[in-house]
Amino acid sequence: MSRFVLLLVLLLCAPFAGAEDKADAWTSFSEKVGSTLPFPLGSDEARAEGFWHGVWDGTKRILSEGSQDLYVSGYYYHTPYHFSEHRRDEFNDNAWGLGYGRTLAEEKPAKKSRAKKAEAEAPEAEAEAAPEAETAEA
Repeated sequence: MSRFVLLLVLLLCAPFAGAEDKADAWTSFSEKVGSTLPFPLGSDEARAEGFWHGVWDGTKRILSEGSQDLYVSGYYYHTPYHFSEHRRDEFNDNAWGLGYGRTLAEEKPAKKSRAKKAEAEAPEAEAEAAPEAETAEA
């Protein structure tokens, strides 16, 4: 039990270890963890009402808009350098299982800005290429 508590304390304090501003480290850590939850997918109104309203609204959005996923597992290879041969013999390599999930992936802002930049540059590149084509024909 004490090892678990120590590990938990270390995980919670890890963001502060190398940060100069402790508030920025905690904000960054909570944003990374929060991005794995349905909360950011909730509407602005639901998120303004509170954490659980945002989580519930994000969950409803995942269920209605998300893609369906089927997870199938099979053979699992246990690395020989990590376990002894005797220990590997105790493991079950046939880890058969089946799962179902729903996924809703949001496009990241960096990808959006790159796409917009490419769209903006495309007409300029076509305009520059047109005079070169005319001179090549003449």
